[in-house]
Amino acid sequence: MRILLVALLAHCLALASISAHAEENGLLLIDVQVQIVDSIDRDPGDIGGGTTDGFWVRNLNTDTTYGGMVLGNTMVMLEVPEGIYCLDSASAGGHNIRLNLCTEPYFRVVPGRLNNAGRWRIGFRVRTSEMRRYGSLEDLPGVLASARREFPERFNPPK
Repeated sequence: MRILLVALLAHCLALASISAHAEENGLLLIDVQVQIVDSIDRDPGDIGGGTTDGFWVRNLNTDTTYGGMVLGNTMVMLEVPEGIYCLDSASAGGHNIRLNLCTEPYFRVVPGRLNNAGRWRIGFRVRTSEMRRYGSLEDLPGVLASARREFPERFNPPK
């Protein structure tokens, strides 16, 4: 089994001010965009938020899932235990569907630091229940920059 380890890019290492509440946990940054599409054969490009209702990641070491419903934002920071993870599932478009996604690539969460899993883009065709992943672990610098704007309290803790 091939495991893809996600590391922060060299220019993103200035994150010493970010810490998880417990030393055995890490912060997972991930942006999951699910879009309802007419055809899964055509990559819709940057989905730009899509119709994601919620998503969950699975710790492959413990078989425990973390995540939940999202309101208007597809990017979250989750405090999770150390381990190897997959994007387990996502729901979209108010269609009461839950897409099962736990396949490679996997990513690692290291305790005591920010772990950037980037952007994941998924298309779902309602009529045929077909699903396709268009991208995973994409645009780590862009996701990090968005997180700095969206969650400034995580990057600039009070002194």
